[in-house]
Amino acid sequence: MFDTTNALCKEIGSEIFFPEKHEAYLATYAKWVCRRCPLIKECREYAMNDIDIVGIWGGTSTLERNNLRWRKNGKRRGLEDREAS
Repeated sequence: MFDTTNALCKEIGSEIFFPEKHEAYLATYAKWVCRRCPLIKECREYAMNDIDIVGIWGGTSTLERNNLRWRKNGKRRGLEDREAS
């Protein structure tokens, strides 16, 4: 993990970074906070490197990170196993 001492999310509380599907307004607010955070790049990289991380990290949602991984690797999560069979 990276040093989160100066992370803006620590000042706000974690609830907004784990919104339910019907709480899009919370995701929007969380991403707004992330854009102002000095640790956005480190946070996003951390989340990109762990496929099991959910919620808003580094200004991206779980779905957005999965899409970024797919574009980078050319495969979606779980497709590697299906293609091998």
